[in-house]
Order: sequence, then C-alpha cells, then structure tokens
Amino acid sequence: MTAIPLQIADLTGSPPAAGAVGAVELVPTVLFGLYGGVLADRADRRTVALATEVALTVLSTLLLANALIGTPAV
Repeated sequence: MTAIPLQIADLTGSPPAAGAVGAVELVPTVLFGLYGGVLADRADRRTVALATEVALTVLSTLLLANALIGTPAV
C-alpha cells in the first residue's frame, strides 16, 4: 500500500501522481473486498488462500523486477 506511491513519487517527482495511484488502488480494494467475502464462504478456503498467495507472489516478483531494472517503468 505504501511502496507503489513512494516509487511513483520518486520516479516522477510529482505528489499528485502518487496521490492518484493511491486513489486508483482504493477502488479495487473496495469492489473486490465485497466479493471476496462471498467467494471465501462459497469456495474451498484452502484453494482461495493458495490462489491469492500465488497471485501475490507473481505480482510482487513483477514489481521487484521493475524496480531493479536500470530505468523502471511508471
């Protein structure tokens, strides 16, 4: 929640860009949060937990790779 806006502010030097990223992060959190509870109740919890952990690992690895390249993309 903190790393991406900080990286955007560092790359662009624009506080409004970092704020916009924070606002854009809020929308999926609210929308998927509503459906996540229903999904956790209806599906096998181990499968849901495994799928979310795999997705988190893949996305975190992509963000790390972007941060480590010479000129990270915004």
